[in-house]
Amino acid sequence: MEKILVGSLNEEIRNGFLVSEKRKAVWNVELCLLKRLDEVCKKYNLRYWLDGGSLLGAIRHNGFIPWDDDIDVVMPRKDYDKLSEISKLEFCYPYFYQDIYSENIYPGIHSKIRDCRTTAISKNWLFNDINQGIFIDIFPMDGVPDSKQEFDVLAKIAYKKAKTIRFYYEYERVLSLNPKVRKNLNERKMISRKSIGSGLDYVNAFREYENMFKQYDYETSKNVAPIAFTLETRRQVSLDHACYMDTIYLDFEKLSVPIPIGYDAILRTYYGSDYMTPKQGSIFNSTIYFDPFVAYKVHLEKLRKQYSLLNRCLREICSVFNNNLVSEYESKLLSC
Repeated sequence: MEKILVGSLNEEIRNGFLVSEKRKAVWNVELCLLKRLDEVCKKYNLRYWLDGGSLLGAIRHNGFIPWDDDIDVVMPRKDYDKLSEISKLEFCYPYFYQDIYSENIYPGIHSKIRDCRTTAISKNWLFNDINQGIFIDIFPMDGVPDSKQEFDVLAKIAYKKAKTIRFYYEYERVLSLNPKVRKNLNERKMISRKSIGSGLDYVNAFREYENMFKQYDYETSKNVAPIAFTLETRRQVSLDHACYMDTIYLDFEKLSVPIPIGYDAILRTYYGSDYMTPKQGSIFNSTIYFDPFVAYKVHLEKLRKQYSLLNRCLREICSVFNNNLVSEYESKLLSC
């Protein structure tokens, strides 16, 4: 493991929440990824800021929210595109910069930086042959229309197009035998593939999706938003560009990280005026198999065997009796 950036890997209580050694180790991998991103951004003079729960964690906890297990950053579109352009030069093994252009069957709609030596396998992507190391998320920040009506229309179109792209390769194999679940997911995939066409058109479909947002220049827009991420959050917010006109640095665990000068307005928009009051939620990413010490390729082979036809039949039988058949092996990976 690289330098410890969380102080100690020993478990501890934070805000009444037990932070396990494993969660600490996952955090440390993510901090190493953030450190590498910071080095690259400084080298090329690229702007980025913590966002979402990571921004809240920096302000409220000087680090991770205790029950969180990921890092989110945003970048102005121009800087985001530049990062993608130079990614092959700057993110060599053990790191990997993941987007549709670097991995053409990737079902995500934003970028990730991953550590290839680790595991963060999504259940939805269990049968996708893509890199699934522990990651940090990177979202593009675009300009948005001043008119609320025009913004709402753009957000609605973005949601539909993003969903179409996402389901093209997501759920490569439906893990459940439940007829309703299978029917629903297979219909989504059929609609997606009918809309996009062949796999050769997949990258072009995503490029067209991104071009929807590039028509609103981040640099000159009064309002901005990570609107391209509408699929996951459906959080149709618009933020004053003035919030991002300057940067300050705060401690985040053992790193000094950039946050936007208007963080208070941003966090009030995202979480309400009482955002400084901790409200413990459920453990995030509970559908992700984590292992900070073993490469994802090792676990992929084993996990796929857990979803053989026989094992899936057993799971369905157990579900009739309100029991979920999750092996000890799976449970260990799902806990963080």
